[in-house]
Amino acid sequence: MMPPEQSAGIAGTLITREHPFTPSHADRYEYPFPDQRNQTLYKAYRSRASALDRVMICGRLGEYRYFDMDQAIGRALRTSRKILRSLPVRPREPISQPRAHAELLMTAGKMLATASSPM
Repeated sequence: MMPPEQSAGIAGTLITREHPFTPSHADRYEYPFPDQRNQTLYKAYRSRASALDRVMICGRLGEYRYFDMDQAIGRALRTSRKILRSLPVRPREPISQPRAHAELLMTAGKMLATASSPM
């Protein structure tokens, strides 16, 4: 944010530029900087992550790179669609609403009775 004394004199359109680094450590970027060192680090992380069973590493942190929010959301939606499409489709068993409702009420009644019984 711009200090109020500086913003008071501005009228019209203001174009800014983001500098994603820690002010106290200008050589430490807030996002992975696209250089050889970070690419090597990402490959090492990716190698270790691929050894994990049933774990998906994704997103800004998982891909070790910066995405604008619209890109991050778009990638998340594509990834979730891919996962959902890969799952086997099982036919659903129809649920009898009155029976399910009665079972729910009976379970709740038993829980209340157990909770209120003296010990």
